[in-house]
Amino acid sequence: MASLPTSGCYGCVDIPGSNLRDRVMGSAIRMFTHSAYDHAFVVLDADAGVILQADPSGSRLGKLSDYDGMAMVFSEDAVMGGNMAHLTEKAARFTGIPYGYLDIVYLGLSLGAGWRPPWLLHQVLRQDRMICSQLVAAFGVACGARSWQCGQADAQLVTPGMLGERALREI
Repeated sequence: MASLPTSGCYGCVDIPGSNLRDRVMGSAIRMFTHSAYDHAFVVLDADAGVILQADPSGSRLGKLSDYDGMAMVFSEDAVMGGNMAHLTEKAARFTGIPYGYLDIVYLGLSLGAGWRPPWLLHQVLRQDRMICSQLVAAFGVACGARSWQCGQADAQLVTPGMLGERALREI
């Protein structure tokens, strides 16, 4: 496992949650998306610890230090050559995106029971909402890293677990 992040990579973490909301959300994401991880983010500036992440209040910049002491895995590949200025400029297009609660439901139905209602898939693909892994995959694709889609047809179908497994395979 990559122990240190680099600018332009992504990371996955399993957040134990210090409050009830975080524990419930984390458990729901792991359960519905069949993932070992419940959160993913893009490292924009490894030295300063600036990350781009989805949040129930909308995607935003955050601090890597918020996850200190938690087990994390980082991808080995870095988009945009790790150029922090370009990463930060690109991240501006990915902030403020509403959270995709319906996306979690679709991923759970699809990955669990194998039920893929076309109307629900259509809604997930057309709405401008994302959970963390979708945000990471879409950011990677926008930066030329199609492999961040983890073999899925669309970034909206990527789970935190898929990203975590991809990062672990790189090592």
